[in-house]
Amino acid sequence: MMTQYKKYHTSLRYAFTLVELLVVIAIIGVLIALLLPAVQAAREAARRMACTNNLKQLVLGVHNFHDVHNKIPPNGPSLGPRFAWTVAILPFIEMTSAYDEVKSNNYNPYSASGAFRQMFAVFVCPSDLRSDDNRVANSIGPSNYRCSVGDCWTDWETGPGTRGPFCHENKARHGLESMSDGTSNTFLIGEVCQASNLSQNSGVKGDIRGSIASVKAAKSDTPSTLTGKICFDTRLSGGYVGGTSTGVVDVDCNSIGCRWGDAWDVYATFSAVLPPNAPACSTQGPASGSLAYWSERSALVTMSSYHTGGANAALGDGSVRFISETTNCETAGTSGLSASAAPTELKGASPFGIIGAYGSMNGGEAIATP
Repeated sequence: MMTQYKKYHTSLRYAFTLVELLVVIAIIGVLIALLLPAVQAAREAARRMACTNNLKQLVLGVHNFHDVHNKIPPNGPSLGPRFAWTVAILPFIEMTSAYDEVKSNNYNPYSASGAFRQMFAVFVCPSDLRSDDNRVANSIGPSNYRCSVGDCWTDWETGPGTRGPFCHENKARHGLESMSDGTSNTFLIGEVCQASNLSQNSGVKGDIRGSIASVKAAKSDTPSTLTGKICFDTRLSGGYVGGTSTGVVDVDCNSIGCRWGDAWDVYATFSAVLPPNAPACSTQGPASGSLAYWSERSALVTMSSYHTGGANAALGDGSVRFISETTNCETAGTSGLSASAAPTELKGASPFGIIGAYGSMNGGEAIATP
């Protein structure tokens, strides 16, 4: 009898209790929580490296263009209607077929035509997840990379020129020799986030990365009334731009960076006035209610990115550097952010601190480090 009991007893199999299962699940959850940030960080590091490689390829294209033409590519219509600097360097970054297509057909870069419809990997940062949505919504390939017009902003077409290396074809074009401050101290190309959503938020606010606050200017015929201070004051809490205290009329969240080949400011240029991830602004004339047509071509576009703490920029010597969003943008002893940034009014050292020193080609500033 005893033997039978022992045999029966040893044949029993015990299942996990509910508590044991919950403990195991909790341990797995903790492990996943610990591992997930590391995986995300690794993915972002890879995306940031890809972004850096894009900039290196683009700046190499600019140098190759310079070797052939002895000038930096124009951001203007010499090649076709409103063709941006990106179109000019296509043959120099192994995209000759795209160049031949848009050039031979004289396509408009603001229309969904030919290669302008396509989204090219070299023009988009993998960390900006809006690229596919913007391409579908606008039927045109977007871009995250902009040419530097220096420590100023001006009407793309009718303004007096720039303090940076890139300018309209009708202005005095520059060569690398114009960078008397040193090629390693002068911005060529910077990173800017694409449009933050696919509609316009009137009079309210928009994501600070990928939006332009339209500031109501005193005059409708010049962007010089827009100051860095006004633009900087449009920053709201929570990473937004907008509001009404500084005369902001609209926040445009629909156009910035949505056309890779268009030379107008909101699509192709950036100004070295404010640090990365600060607001971007454009001027608007007295008419209220909607963005003025010409605001697209006279904007203060600031570098921005989804990399933590700043944005990438390519310098005149071909190097790529990460520019911190805490980089100084006011020079002691000047009016700084309150200064007008019309190129004809800025002489010598930039009033916009280290950011401005990187923007000006020949301001005579000391070697700048972010």
